[in-house]
Amino acid sequence: MISRFLSSMMKVMLPLCLLFPAVTLANALEGIRVWPSPDETRVVIDLKSEADYSYFSLTGPSRIVVDLKNTSLNTKLPIGVSDSPVLSKIRKSSPPNKGTYRLVFELKKSSTPQIFKLNPTPGGQYGHRLVIDLPHGKATSNLLSAHQAVKPK
Repeated sequence: MISRFLSSMMKVMLPLCLLFPAVTLANALEGIRVWPSPDETRVVIDLKSEADYSYFSLTGPSRIVVDLKNTSLNTKLPIGVSDSPVLSKIRKSSPPNKGTYRLVFELKKSSTPQIFKLNPTPGGQYGHRLVIDLPHGKATSNLLSAHQAVKPK
């Protein structure tokens, strides 16, 4: 009687145990694209589903650290970046807890990132994305200078 009960429980519990990691790590990092432009370097992280993320910066050397919660890796790292004035490398690092994937963006100089999520495109060309814009210089102060140069009469 007890062995029949244990056998029945194993038939139910084993599939649930195998399914649990797939539920926990519901997202997948599928690719990383880097585009340096004259004013900023844009990094696009392609994901299976919407990003649940946090980030912080470090100095000495300058780095941006992005933690992707409940995410696994389906792409190759590290990525060396030679044509950006601000970004040199994207690599993985030890995560703060299991199920989190940590990306480190090694910077050539300090930069304050603009980070935002994008939903999939209507035609399905692109899925969920996390975008990181790294300004190259003082574009904000240049804009202020241009506005200050035009004084109302």
